[in-house]
Amino acid sequence: MLGKRLILTEIPAYRELGMLAQQGAVSARSFVVLSYALCGFTHVASMGIFVGGFAALAPGRRDDLASLGPRALLGAVLATLMTGALAGILFHGQASLIR
Repeated sequence: MLGKRLILTEIPAYRELGMLAQQGAVSARSFVVLSYALCGFTHVASMGIFVGGFAALAPGRRDDLASLGPRALLGAVLATLMTGALAGILFHGQASLIR
């Protein structure tokens, strides 16, 4: 699901998570962790939006922005993974709003 979110967007990954949750294939803790880890604009299309949007503001720095894009994507992926990890640390079987 994380790979799907990175290449496509978070919507197909959330659909898959929803189907797995309906089937009872994921635990409550896994559901919470994945819900948070899938949240965010960390996919290849968002990198294109980042580069294209800022390149329109500074056309002379387009090459610099294009080289910065993959590093920004990596940082965003790490941030969402850390959010999921923190959700897993804080989840202790209590009732949650999303499940």
